[in-house]
Amino acid sequence: SAGITLQFEMKMLTHGNWPVEGKVSLCNLPTVMDDVKHNCTEFYMRHHNGRILNWKFNMGEVEMRARIGGGGKCYELIMTTYEAVILLLFNDTDELSFEDIILKSQIPEPDLKKNITPLLMCKVLTKVEPPELSPPLPPSKEIKETDVFRANDAFKSSYLKIRIPAITDTKVKAKEEPLQVLESSVEEDRAFLIDATLIKIMKSRKKVEHNTLIADSIKLMSSRFVPDPQIIKARIESLIEKEYIERSKQDKRQYVYKAQASNDHFPLIAKK
Repeated sequence: SAGITLQFEMKMLTHGNWPVEGKVSLCNLPTVMDDVKHNCTEFYMRHHNGRILNWKFNMGEVEMRARIGGGGKCYELIMTTYEAVILLLFNDTDELSFEDIILKSQIPEPDLKKNITPLLMCKVLTKVEPPELSPPLPPSKEIKETDVFRANDAFKSSYLKIRIPAITDTKVKAKEEPLQVLESSVEEDRAFLIDATLIKIMKSRKKVEHNTLIADSIKLMSSRFVPDPQIIKARIESLIEKEYIERSKQDKRQYVYKAQASNDHFPLIAKK
């Protein structure tokens, strides 16, 4: 990492606020990134003893200046953290196999395939195709465990600033999963949004009547979708069970916000 300078900005939120997905994000960072991560972790733990700091590398973004191709141009590449980790591996070698990249980066195989594909699409990396017998076959777009990759020495672009696209989980699901699984995912996202909206209203007003809570929550969510009142009612019951709100002892048609420490981390805004 000699000669590499890094500017770092960290977004730190409680687990209940962001990110929504709960999977563990694995990655063996290059030294220049790992040093910053280590220093930030030490600083945080000194000021917040007893807490757990989880890093979500799969949700990060990197702006990297790189000399790619034979023209000597310096391009500014905007990409995901995983894409940057993959690309930085080629500073030390001309070619890497798929298995080599997994071993060096520790990026899970599904995430590696998802992040190496855009680098191939933008021709920053190329796939080393084995010599074919006649007739020659066109390059395969499928990423296989036996594939070998190299930095594209012939890369050139009229743009100096290039955004490498990211293949999101939504795109992968739309391509691979059955329709019913997609519908289930949409319902989960909507339930999360309804919960967040209900809590937002309750936290600001402390006490709200049943019909008013339903009407106001529909109004707040109308720019995204119009939820069924029965679904909102079910989400209210769920929040009562989780002790975020409770029914008023004086009027069972009213709900009261329960300001407990355990609720402080509930997301007030659900981001898509």
